[in-house]
Formats: sequence, C-alpha cells, structure tokens
Amino acid sequence: MIGLLNGFFGAAATRVAAEGGIVVNHVGDALIAAFNAPLPVEDHAARAVNAARALQALVSGRDFEGHRLRLRIGIASGPVAAGTVGGTTSQTYTVYGDTVNVAQRLERLNKELETDCLICGATYEAARSTCADASAVGSVQVRGREAAVEVFCPRQHHG
Repeated sequence: MIGLLNGFFGAAATRVAAEGGIVVNHVGDALIAAFNAPLPVEDHAARAVNAARALQALVSGRDFEGHRLRLRIGIASGPVAAGTVGGTTSQTYTVYGDTVNVAQRLERLNKELETDCLICGATYEAARSTCADASAVGSVQVRGREAAVEVFCPRQHHG
C-alpha cells in the first residue's frame, strides 16, 4: 500500500507542479494541493482545473503497483489562511479555511453524484474559458456552511 501511494503521490505532485501548484498535505490516501500560495500564480483557478484533468489522465493511463486508481477531486477558489504551523520540533506548510473545507466537501460529494471532479462556482467563474464544457450540477448545501455552493462538473480531457 505504501509503495502504491508513494508512486501515485510522486506522479501526482509532478502534475500539480507542472501547473504551478504545490502539494501541501497528504491525508491518508488523499492529497491537498494549493495554487496561488505560497506564491501568487496567474490563472490559478484554470491551472487547478488543468491539474485535475492531468491527474485524471494519469490514473486512466497507468497502473500503480498493479492497481487501477479512481480519483475524486474537489476544487474551490477563495481566501485561505496559508502558512507554516507546528511546534519547534515539527513544522509543515499548510492551508486552512472555508475554501479548503468546500474543496474537501466537493471531493466527497463526487461519491454521491458518481462524478470524478467537482468545482465551485467561484472556480468556474475564474476559469470560465477552461471550463466552457463544464456542466452545472446546481446549488448544493455543504456541511458547515450556511450558504449553498454552486457546483459544476468539468469534462475530463483524456490524453
């Protein structure tokens, strides 16, 4: 299992970095990537969507330790608290906030909707030309949030 995760995470980090993002955390079999932090990145919403497509193409095109993987991806755009946290013996760079929570909720919502990637309305608006082929899912209530979130499903480009 560790070999499979390391193989995937290494390949995934390369795809994320190619779009100007960084992997900030691994949580079990999931990863959290940030675009536009710690350094500003132009077109960060479009780059995040392109990275999601690259990750989907990665898993559709190869095995990891003899296993096929299926990804669920959630993307949200908005303000985050980003920085190095921890004590004197252990520190890590990470992101926190409502935007991160929305992305995590969208990732989970994929299972219920039987989709692979969901993006919030703010990401859709910021990356409109990249997401021209996205289909509207509708307004979705996500846990821990009073206001509903507009959700879109971008089409995956395989290749």
